[in-house]
Amino acid sequence: SGKSTTLAAMIEHINATAFKHIVTIEDPIEYLHRDRCSAIDQREVGSDTESFETALRRVMRQDPDVILIGEMRDETTVRTALAAAVVFGTGLISYAVVLNAHVPAAVLVLAAAGCLVHIISSENPSRGGAWLVLAGFCASLAATIDLSASIFLILLIPVIPAIRIPTALRIGGIILFLFGATPPLLLHASLTVPLTGDLLPGGLHPEFAIHRRMLIDDPAVDAAPDGLDGYQTSDLADDPDANPPPPTFWQKISRGLGSFAWTLIGEHGLLVHFPVVILGIAGMFAVMHRHWPLTTKILAADSAVAALIGIIGFSLSRYGPATAAFGNRWLIVFLPFLFFWAGAWLRRPHKAPAWAIAAILLTFSTLVSLIGATDPMPAGGYSKYTAISALKDLVNTPPPVVHTALADR
Repeated sequence: SGKSTTLAAMIEHINATAFKHIVTIEDPIEYLHRDRCSAIDQREVGSDTESFETALRRVMRQDPDVILIGEMRDETTVRTALAAAVVFGTGLISYAVVLNAHVPAAVLVLAAAGCLVHIISSENPSRGGAWLVLAGFCASLAATIDLSASIFLILLIPVIPAIRIPTALRIGGIILFLFGATPPLLLHASLTVPLTGDLLPGGLHPEFAIHRRMLIDDPAVDAAPDGLDGYQTSDLADDPDANPPPPTFWQKISRGLGSFAWTLIGEHGLLVHFPVVILGIAGMFAVMHRHWPLTTKILAADSAVAALIGIIGFSLSRYGPATAAFGNRWLIVFLPFLFFWAGAWLRRPHKAPAWAIAAILLTFSTLVSLIGATDPMPAGGYSKYTAISALKDLVNTPPPVVHTALADR
């Protein structure tokens, strides 16, 4: 069918036109490539590595730009490749290089969902009590780290009654899940309540906010325009523009829709930086329209509802472009779980144009994620910090700042 020839031609084209590190995993090696513009490492299953799974796990340590998998013959290989796509295509790798709460929370949400998937797919789900405790613990810990992850702590509970076990065990499963969720919540309460007076994290209390310099192009709100120094308070009070009327209902709706659209396709929009999540949305619909187990459908619905609530919540919150950083860091916790359902789309047959579009989306999202990993949260502020500006900063390195003892004072 020409699959090997097509793959070899693609590798040779990259080798001739780009400076990349290419790693191939093949069984067997059919075409030998010589290094031209790129450096190529070819690995053969059986002689250079034990299996596709082992090679995929170890290849990440070699910092590859392109990975060629000759043939995915087993489910484990597909899962490993999908896991790599989740890490490199959803912005997870971007924020994994700096200290923040979003990436650990996203990983813990995946771990909680993975525990439930393990119980669902096991031969004897009634013996999965320990996994339910671990699922509750991971979901609760994610909620204490990142408040937006608390959505999953609630939405994962309906999955347990849908597991095919006796009714008494379903009730017991919910109790075990809540039992596992209790320790992180108690620890969070013991550390937070004495300081803030409630369970909300310190970031939601303005009195505990740390001042951070923001790069804002607009003048300060309290800055008076030139020529208005002689204005008195009474003059401004008589000016109708100084006291605008409250926004109407339709104005509020318009602003809300505009903020929602900006969250998706704005400067820091999810679909602008990580469009590969579209495959996850397509996989979610595939799960809903096919004969998948009820538990799987509930998990897919949970990921969609959580992402929708997160986007709406961000649109209505006081957080805006200045705090979004690279690729909207406030929504990173939802993307890996949402993209997880791309596996359902990949299982179905598709025509060549669909596979080409999927490859383009994954490649673009991966490149953007790697660019963002260079400096996802710049110290100078977050205003207008996007993939394009990050790439410019990466290509055009600014001159080093010389610090002196006098300047530091």
